Amino acid sequence: MLARQEQEAATDVTHVRSVQRENVQLNLKVKSLLAELEEIRSQREHAGMQADSVTRLQVKQLAELSASVKALEVRFSG
Repeated sequence: MLARQEQEAATDVTHVRSVQRENVQLNLKVKSLLAELEEIRSQREHAGMQADSVTRLQVKQLAELSASVKALEVRFSG
């Protein structure tokens, strides 16, 4: 009976160690995925800022072209 309990205890210890190793591996995986997620968020934010900058530039260029067209219309209609 004692030998059986000792064997079960040894099996339990082995199982606990295995679960602990798996837990460490999963925690490392979670940390890695969180770092990757943060990098993707950062890239997305940067891309959004670049898109906003391009949009502002295009609006400015459109306004300038529109003003040039109006100036030419006034010049050649009068």
